[in-house]
Formats: sequence, C-alpha cells, structure tokens
Amino acid sequence: VNRINSLLREGMIPRDLSEVFHALRINRNKAVHENYASVSDGKALLQMAYGLCEWFMQTYGDWNYQNQPFVLPPEISEPVIRDKQSEQAQEAQLMEDAEKAAAAAPMVEKETRRKQSGKAASQRIKSELRKVGWEADTELLRYSKGTRPAKGRNIAIAEWPTDSAVGNRGYADYALFVGMQMVGSND
Repeated sequence: VNRINSLLREGMIPRDLSEVFHALRINRNKAVHENYASVSDGKALLQMAYGLCEWFMQTYGDWNYQNQPFVLPPEISEPVIRDKQSEQAQEAQLMEDAEKAAAAAPMVEKETRRKQSGKAASQRIKSELRKVGWEADTELLRYSKGTRPAKGRNIAIAEWPTDSAVGNRGYADYALFVGMQMVGSND
C-alpha cells in the first residue's frame, strides 16, 4: 500500500493505474486470507494485470512498444499437475532473464521516467477509448488547439480547463463528451 501510494504521490504512476494496483492487491489478499475465488473477477483482474504489463513495458522497457490486444487464455478442462522442481526451474530462469534485462536497461532520470509513465498511460487510455468508438488523440484533440464538443461525436478532449471551488484553475488530462454533454474527465 505504501509503495503504491508513494509512486502515485511522486507522479511515477497515474491515479487509474494506482487503482488497478490496489484492486489486484486487495483481491490477492482476499484469495490468500479468505479463500476467495471468483472466475469472473479473475478474468477481469487478469485483463487489468495485462494492461499494467503493457504500461510497464512502455515505461520501463521498449518505449516504442505498441499495445497488443488482450486475449483471454482458453479454459482448461483437465486439472493441472504441478511439478515443484519444474516450477522452481522456470521461476529461476525468469528471475535470471529479468535481472539481465534490468542490467541492460539504460539509466534514466526520474523526471524522464515520470514523463514516459504518463505518456504510456495516455497511450493505453487512448487505445481503450478508441476500441469503444471514441475519438481520442491527445496531440491533436486538445482544448488549446481549438477542439470543442460537437453534436454527433464521442470525443475525448485533452487538457480541458477546470475551475475548482476555491478558484484554482487547472486542466483535466482529458474530458469525455457525448455530443455536447460532458460525461466524464480524468484530472
């Protein structure tokens, strides 16, 4: 919890990803401590974890990586027989591969990593919005470039101006419009 909250405070992960981390953490704890099991929740959480992996690759791996669609693994009708030695060998190999990749990764300043984290999260959000029929392009569809809501369009407008109750002016990362009606924002 502290690590997730610290990463959020430092701007290393956006709020929506911190919520995914917390959802995974909470459900993992329920599974371990309360013997909780839900196939439908498991499928949803698996897709959320996949999205985190995509973000992680774009933030800490290959910055040119393009999102790949999530494909739910096929259901297995036969019980899985676990071989402890085989599992331990696979785990050791994965750890070795991860250590090699980490050693080969270039050192990056914290501010550069923070910017890349936001860019990767933005790409993921745009991709998800486009899948469900929204116009989303944070470079072109910006309030500062004159983009405004329009009848008959589902559009995500970047850097939508906001006014708080105490008079501080800010900008939402994006605002979602169905026609002329704002239906949501991410600030």
